[in-house]
Amino acid sequence: MGHRVAKLLLEPSEARDRLTRGIYSPRREDDAVGRLEIALDAAIAAEAVQVKLRAAKKSGLIEGRISDELAARALEKGAITTADMEILARAKLLTRQVIMVDDFPQDFGRVTAQWNESTRATAAM
Repeated sequence: MGHRVAKLLLEPSEARDRLTRGIYSPRREDDAVGRLEIALDAAIAAEAVQVKLRAAKKSGLIEGRISDELAARALEKGAITTADMEILARAKLLTRQVIMVDDFPQDFGRVTAQWNESTRATAAM
């Protein structure tokens, strides 16, 4: 039951539209919520290309795990088109962007910590 509910929410459907009606949902990549929605659309579009890749594997036209390299071989063999490659690349990029929510530089917070220590030292004088 949980799987069916999740599927309703993760795919375009009347149920999803009904649940999200009235919710702020921009369609801009510079907005976190908008980027999430655009990434979802891109991932759904990429599924059709992945079906082509799996079919090419099953027929023996290409071998290996689904990857950028396998997609490139499928393009060379004519199993997918350049447009399909672009769909895969866009989906991969957008997916990466939406999952990188906790991606901070290694020195994040160090400047603030140093400033706090020097402020405390100055205030103690």
